[in-house]
Amino acid sequence: MDLSILVPTYNRPDFLIRLLRSLEGAKPGDLEWELLVVDNNSAAARFAAIQAALAESPLPARLLSEPTPGQSRALNTAIRAARGRLVAFLDHDVSVHPGYLVGV
Repeated sequence: MDLSILVPTYNRPDFLIRLLRSLEGAKPGDLEWELLVVDNNSAAARFAAIQAALAESPLPARLLSEPTPGQSRALNTAIRAARGRLVAFLDHDVSVHPGYLVGV
């Protein structure tokens, strides 16, 4: 595995969906990568929306949960689960350029 992209999220499936769409437009070439989304104890309805968004996405994504509040806690959970030799951190409220995965 070349790259693990770690994204903590909390109660904002709308932001996460925008990020997922931008990652779907990124062209990874022959890069082997994974997306680890860590839910940081979102409300039940919002967690369900996050689950649905990831289930519908073609991205190589896994959903993790971290019940203890805090971005650092969520990222530490993701780091422990990451399989990539490189790790990248993204906030759930960003969009990436189509060339984001090129040149890793």
